[in-house]
Amino acid sequence: MGNNIFKGHKIRLRAKTTADLENDRQRIEDPDYDTETDRLCDQIYLPNSADSLQGEWEREIKRTNTWDNCNLVIETMEGISVGGISITHVDRKNGVFSYGLGISREHQRNGYASEAIKLLLNYYFNELRFHKCNIVTFDFNQASMALHESLGFVQEGKQRESKYTDGVYHDIIYYGITKKEFNDKHKQSSQNS
Repeated sequence: MGNNIFKGHKIRLRAKTTADLENDRQRIEDPDYDTETDRLCDQIYLPNSADSLQGEWEREIKRTNTWDNCNLVIETMEGISVGGISITHVDRKNGVFSYGLGISREHQRNGYASEAIKLLLNYYFNELRFHKCNIVTFDFNQASMALHESLGFVQEGKQRESKYTDGVYHDIIYYGITKKEFNDKHKQSSQNS
């Protein structure tokens, strides 16, 4: 893996750049925009023009990523942007954080999400001394549930029928992983790589 903690075997995590603006513009203006990917991440939003989002994107690029507020691009070693991962909640007092992740449909099931999550968890657990990561997903997102369980996350509970989408109420599923659980499962194997 080399000397960059944000670089894995398949992907690297990096800050957004002005080059990403054009990718965002093309994605937003695509007449076949993939709203189902939005549903899996959170919710389907009303269409916006790229011009209306330009200022927000530019502010995001100029903002410095910090441990309590970061938005990173997931990029292949060939320089292809495949998605993003961002910190969504940080509780420094209790050592707990959360993240959100999205991989574009054409790049799913290639191991990119798994590697991005492991890079982020390693940084927060072993560099910033956080103790636990909590995430939420929805009962209709079986791929997310399987991914997090394969990484060692434990299902800790659910809120029944609390997410409404596509005309149906769904359960919100809560997962968590501690630093010890993560290191027991992943740290030894990464040191041997």
